[in-house]
Amino acid sequence: MIDQLNSVWNTLAATSSPSLKTDLNRERDRFHAFQDFVAKDFSQWAGLLQIEAPAQPLIFVSSSTLLDGQFRIEANSLPGLTFSFWRFSVPANWELVPDAQIRDDGYTVTLRDPHPTSSRSLYQVRANLAR
Repeated sequence: MIDQLNSVWNTLAATSSPSLKTDLNRERDRFHAFQDFVAKDFSQWAGLLQIEAPAQPLIFVSSSTLLDGQFRIEANSLPGLTFSFWRFSVPANWELVPDAQIRDDGYTVTLRDPHPTSSRSLYQVRANLAR
């Protein structure tokens, strides 16, 4: 993951203004080419970044599986929220999963991508206030 971060960081720095490039390099140097994040959990990352890690996330993803060519995530249901399912596949940007199947039984929200575009996609669950 750190190698991928450095790759993205290098690409961003290569196309940045001189001022931004300097800031990017300074941040990477501060964390020793991001090696300071290796073998640490998200709470430890937050400490390194000097930000507060949420102690109790709003949405908790309890499982994720790739089965029979479909990607599925389960998360906790929250009253008054609607959920959407997003994916990021290189070289695209975040996109709403077309044909996403979302089932909320009041306890668990199951989000399914019936047609994943890549085995290297990232997924995101978003919650919005129901209207």
